[in-house]
Amino acid sequence: MLDPYLVLNLSRTPSDEEVRSAYLKAVRENPPEQDAECFQAIQAAYEAIKTHRLRLKHQLFCADPVSPTELLSQATRTATPSRPSLSQFQALLRHGLKSVR
Repeated sequence: MLDPYLVLNLSRTPSDEEVRSAYLKAVRENPPEQDAECFQAIQAAYEAIKTHRLRLKHQLFCADPVSPTELLSQATRTATPSRPSLSQFQALLRHGLKSVR
C-alpha cells in the first residue's frame, strides 16, 4: 500500500479536518472518471487515516519495519563518555577525601 500521507499530501500529524480537506481536494483534482486507479489510491489513503484512531493504528501497525541492520547499529552504538572538567575532577577528589576521613 502507498503511504496515505504522501497520497493525500499531508504532514504526519494532521487533524481530522485536514485529512478530509486533503481528500476532497485530491478527489476534485483526480475524479474517478479520469483516472480510476489514482482515485482508488486516494480513497484507500483516506479510509486508512480519516480519523485520529485510524491514524494511530496506521502508525503502530502499518509503518515500515526497521531493518535488522539498522536495529543492530542502534543496539551497538556506544556513546563516548565525556571527560570531567578540572573543577568537576577536583570536586570529586574533595568529596572522596571527605568520605575517607
